[in-house]
Amino acid sequence: MNGEKDTVIQNIGKNKGISLRLRITLLVSLLLLVLNGVLVGYSVYSGGQYFTQATAALKVEMSAIKPSAEGTEAQTIQSWQEVPLEMQAVSTEPAAVAISTLQEANTGFRQEILLAFLFVDIVGILLTYFVAGRALRPLTKLSAKMTQMDENNWNCVMTEPDTHDEIGQVSESFRHLMERLQESFQAQKHFAANAAHELKTPLAVMKSAIQVFHLEEKPSAEEYEETLQLCLETTEQLSQMVEELLVISNPKEEAKEEISLKKMTEEIFQKYAAQIQEKDLVVWQQIQQDTWYTHPVLMRFLLENLLSNAVKYNQQGGSIRLTAEIKENQLHLEVADTGIGISPEHLPHIFTCFYRADPSRNKEIAGNGLGLSIVKTAVEKMQGEITVESQEGKGTCSHVTLPA
Repeated sequence: MNGEKDTVIQNIGKNKGISLRLRITLLVSLLLLVLNGVLVGYSVYSGGQYFTQATAALKVEMSAIKPSAEGTEAQTIQSWQEVPLEMQAVSTEPAAVAISTLQEANTGFRQEILLAFLFVDIVGILLTYFVAGRALRPLTKLSAKMTQMDENNWNCVMTEPDTHDEIGQVSESFRHLMERLQESFQAQKHFAANAAHELKTPLAVMKSAIQVFHLEEKPSAEEYEETLQLCLETTEQLSQMVEELLVISNPKEEAKEEISLKKMTEEIFQKYAAQIQEKDLVVWQQIQQDTWYTHPVLMRFLLENLLSNAVKYNQQGGSIRLTAEIKENQLHLEVADTGIGISPEHLPHIFTCFYRADPSRNKEIAGNGLGLSIVKTAVEKMQGEITVESQEGKGTCSHVTLPA
């Protein structure tokens, strides 16, 4: 319950988040307000300075034209009395009238610049919101497509981006990511289906044998022995397959140890001694350096699968050549045989899980198609490389390079 509650709270928090479009608008609006505020403040300050200077100059000019001598005072008074009363009313305070006019102009200037400030800010905010919406439209479409995506609907995000800017690059990168994820998802489903099929086959064989044995009223000791032997062989086959699947799927890196290549290869050849003798195969090996510090489990899987393929797919009276030598601080392993070979059309797919070249031709040869896939996985986990060359009817040569 607590986990569900936390999830609901997190979802509510996410739903209350501000959209990117609105955040861009708020950011640009804040910048616009600051810049316009500075501009308006500077304009008002400059207008006030000009008003102060003009007022002071006007007062000085008006004071300069006043009578300055007592001798002319009577004449001035007499002359001033001759001016009509209407003109006297206008001319008594000419400086005050001029100053009042300047004050009205300054007040009007401030009101107009404030209105212009509000108009520019409002229009700028609206334009920013509109332009941000247009610019983020490809991202909005991508988000809508991502919402529609699930494991059964991958194609909704596979369209080409509408723009070639940064958002278009993000859309293109996401499209490629989804393509790779789709391929990985399909490969995983294919792997799971094949693994289930390969595990089901030996289980079905063992189940049938037990059912047949159960129908016997009085089974003989020989029948007991045959049934138990079949169950044992099937169990070993299943156990080996499970170990191989774990090697492929396990992401952990095995610890390194000092191993003996000669001892390991001899144990593997001894395991397949009966098949080697049956096909009259000639085994030739040359190991330049016996001890090697590497991953023992991965190395055993690598060698056993390569050598077992060389034995199983070899021809009567053929040969197997194993060489191990040091070149440029790297271990070079090479396993070559004179077997049936691999045709060119199958060669690119040999490392695919459960892939078997021409299964109808090789149906008499035991195998599950995991061998070379395990070899590839082991080589990659040991940070090495592997190449395979083959000619149909002449044989196959696998070359592995591992770091020191």
